[in-house]
Amino acid sequence: MAGRVLVSWCCLLATVVAAEPVSWSASVEPTTVKAGESFTLRLTARIAGGYHIYAAAQTGDPVATSFSLATSAQVQRAGGLREPAPKRKADEAFGIDVLYHEGTVTLRQPLKLAASAPPGGIEVKGTVRYQACTENSCLPPEDAAVSAKLTVAAPAPGKVKSPSKPPPKAAVKAEPKPPPRAEVKAQAKTEVKAEPTAKVTPRTPSAATPPAGNTAAQARARGLGAFLLVAFLAGFAALLTPCVFPMVPITVSFFTKQAGDSPRRRVSLALSYGLGIVVMYTGLGLVLAMVGGAAGAQRVATNPWVNLFFAALFVFFALSLFGYFELQLPSGLVNRSSRLGSAGGYLGAWFMGLTLTLAAFTCTVQFVGGVLVWAANGERLWPILGMLAFSSAFALPFVLLALFPQYLAAMPRSGGWLHHTKVLLGFIEVGAALKFVSNADLVWQWRVLSRELVLALWAATAFLCVVYLLGRLRLGDGDTPDRVGRGRRLLAALFGALCAYLSWGLTGARLETNLESLLPPAGYGRGPQEGGDGAWIDDYDQGLATARRMGRVAFVDFSGVTCTNCRWMEQNMFPRPEVAKRLQRFVLIRVHTDLGPQAERYRQMQIARYQTASLPYYALVKPDGSTVATFDGMTRDEARFVAFLDRATGR
Repeated sequence: MAGRVLVSWCCLLATVVAAEPVSWSASVEPTTVKAGESFTLRLTARIAGGYHIYAAAQTGDPVATSFSLATSAQVQRAGGLREPAPKRKADEAFGIDVLYHEGTVTLRQPLKLAASAPPGGIEVKGTVRYQACTENSCLPPEDAAVSAKLTVAAPAPGKVKSPSKPPPKAAVKAEPKPPPRAEVKAQAKTEVKAEPTAKVTPRTPSAATPPAGNTAAQARARGLGAFLLVAFLAGFAALLTPCVFPMVPITVSFFTKQAGDSPRRRVSLALSYGLGIVVMYTGLGLVLAMVGGAAGAQRVATNPWVNLFFAALFVFFALSLFGYFELQLPSGLVNRSSRLGSAGGYLGAWFMGLTLTLAAFTCTVQFVGGVLVWAANGERLWPILGMLAFSSAFALPFVLLALFPQYLAAMPRSGGWLHHTKVLLGFIEVGAALKFVSNADLVWQWRVLSRELVLALWAATAFLCVVYLLGRLRLGDGDTPDRVGRGRRLLAALFGALCAYLSWGLTGARLETNLESLLPPAGYGRGPQEGGDGAWIDDYDQGLATARRMGRVAFVDFSGVTCTNCRWMEQNMFPRPEVAKRLQRFVLIRVHTDLGPQAERYRQMQIARYQTASLPYYALVKPDGSTVATFDGMTRDEARFVAFLDRATGR
């Protein structure tokens, strides 16, 4: 009986060991550090006999050991995961040489304490991912949670370190490169730097040390005055992005309805419109960032339901401009607001400001991307100041547009020509609605609105403008059988030329770059996959593995299927001879942060590594996973983009 009990306990013990062949523990060295200083997290694995885990430097099919740092405002990475020199053997199952550890092994993860960390005790947390195998079989990959206590020392009296002062260059050590494979076995007691794995956990940047990889952080480092100036100029730059263009007709068309008002009310309505843009852009952006994370505004802007709402709204305005009905607030609201003068007009102006705000988020430029990351991480003052300056510059031209049609409407003889202008704007809004339906098509992958179909519909819309201007089509009560004058014939000729130009694009010819960026990608809708350059790899892990195999730097393009600025760069900047020649030197990786099974992972990867969610965003990444340089947003300056690409070769 006792023998059977002993055997049972031995079997149970063997089962436990087999189920948990690896145990992990963590500690820090030193155990006490000052704010802003670096320290090391020691990760010790005790591996049961007969088992082994794969090295952090392992490539290929085996699951390499990796470490993900838990999100923290006080601790961030200061380098890659380091390990003792692993053992090497030929593995017949994988068909490659594998690097592995057995027995007891300690990995070291360099970390840095934020300059703003308060004195006291903190807990450093993270997750180790590994796979335990024997000679004959492997267990599924496991995630082991680890933690260690760290004490933050109080600063010496009178020697409080300024959190905004960067560390001296001499104190920054270069990360050692991994040794060649042939030397790994011989270096029994040396350490190698592990290649980062695909799994990324976003970390929160210190409020006092913003990352240098985005426009907002660089401006902030130069002080408040420079920060506000850059924010203001970035607001003007956002007006040049292609997806803002469709908002111009809807702004003009709405305020032409205000003809006949007093000059004072015209000005007050326009200012109310501008104030609505500033308040809503600032407030909505910060709320979305705090509630939905750093990419919250981007998720709303790329949401297919939001895009369909804009399409319906544009068609609604177009029908009003065609004269089928007049835009009016509900009678109950009108009666209630009558006591307040003309409150309905102001409500309409604020609604237009909200419409413009939501549409503008589809082309959020690089400055806003960095600011929203700060807001998502709990900051308040700097994001508010930046968004206020940005939205003020962004709203200013639309205020002028709101004033401009009012003075046109007040000019003498403002009858028939004004109606014809509104009808033409209605046709333009129908074309804009197609753009937003196309965005929903891309996200949901309906594959209905191809580039050719959108071009054909746009060409048909331009042709209808020609027919209308020549008096062959009547819309609304404002159309009377009047004489077709010279101005209408000239406009008809211009829209006829536009129709011919769009039709020319149906032959496969490339059109003007801003126009091309509004269209679906070439080849979309023709087959099960989007057309494109076969040189691009759409999987980050596969692309980085290719870079390691070829010994090249990777060019990583963080893009989006609904990102108009991304498409502008891909269709206009990348094909230029000097740019294309340099891109041939890289392994080209394109990852989408708004569509696909790995979109969320790539979005968080961008935020964690570069502290921005803006698109497009470009990074030059070495085969070991370290970043050489980054480029934030769209640019029309070829020389600037070429200089960025040349940084990979140190030119």
